[in-house]
Amino acid sequence: MKKFEVDKSRILSGAALLAIIAAAAALFFVGKANGWFSMFDSVEELQEYVSGFGAWAPLAFYFLQVAQVILAPLPGSVTTLFGGIFFGFWPAMLISIAAVLTGSVILFFFAKYLGRPLVVRMIGEKRVEKYMGSMSSRQFWVMFMMFLMPFFPDDVLCLMAGLSSIRFPGFVIMVLVTRPWGLVFSALVGSGVIAVPVWGWVIIGCVSAFLLFVSIRWPDKLEEWMSDRILELFRKKPAPKK
Repeated sequence: MKKFEVDKSRILSGAALLAIIAAAAALFFVGKANGWFSMFDSVEELQEYVSGFGAWAPLAFYFLQVAQVILAPLPGSVTTLFGGIFFGFWPAMLISIAAVLTGSVILFFFAKYLGRPLVVRMIGEKRVEKYMGSMSSRQFWVMFMMFLMPFFPDDVLCLMAGLSSIRFPGFVIMVLVTRPWGLVFSALVGSGVIAVPVWGWVIIGCVSAFLLFVSIRWPDKLEEWMSDRILELFRKKPAPKK
């Protein structure tokens, strides 16, 4: 008969998690009772609160958007959604597009002028070989399709574009044509221009949480599966045997 062993690290981790949840719940109810969260009662009150920070608030949002392109910690559509809540549709959309373009250009020139060895050290030889070896002469359109798809890491795509034969004007056009659509939708939803009922927010929240979990838990497999589907569209099919 096997002796039952207790994993002390799991018990401590579980206890710490329960303590954090309990503290967060207590903070929420105390804050609710004292009106700490009154700014969240409506989109207008939240926008008014954020605007109290003056010119620093949009500037901070801009640099956050640039950082999410370069570091890719979370999807730009998520940060743009909150930007729409804080600043309204037009400011959030324009700041997000400008920031995404800035971050993309930085990575493009980083790869173009510092070269493949440094890019390999950043994202790995396997990734570089996979993308560069598969795109061949159709680099622009393969990259174009990848930019359109969600969950492809922005930093990797921009670095690959910098290593490819794609020229800078073509890269800028590609980013401006493919990237803004998700940002526009997120800004519309966040600013309240597109009204979403409570059940809609529940669905959006559940789907977003699921996709975020998948993208964090299996990022390489998700990226590989999607890239394989796109690259398959551009591979030359063998001529049928007579």
